[in-house]
Amino acid sequence: MRPTGWLKLYRTPESFNAAGYERRMLQKAGVDMQVLSTEELQQLEPGLQQTYHRATWIKDAASVDNPAQVTLAYRKLFIAAGGQFRLPISATFQRHRRGLSYPPQIVSSTLKSW
Repeated sequence: MRPTGWLKLYRTPESFNAAGYERRMLQKAGVDMQVLSTEELQQLEPGLQQTYHRATWIKDAASVDNPAQVTLAYRKLFIAAGGQFRLPISATFQRHRRGLSYPPQIVSSTLKSW
């Protein structure tokens, strides 16, 4: 994990304005972030091939190159700590108008007491 933060890029003023609520909530929560102009974004990421209207740099976030590997590492730690994964049997699925579901007690992950 790299503590370099992550960028949300906006191609248009409309898309930037539409994310205003999210920025206000991040600020209210005390998240270290900075709104970048087109020029500031180009200085930070000169390799970008496209020009963006604005960006939000969320500095309090970490980034990874391979999220799947991070997920697998968490899974291994969970199992090493005594956790178990239980998967549903397809016969237990129930059909509804909006798709399929299964009883919540079928799918679970448990962790033994520490």
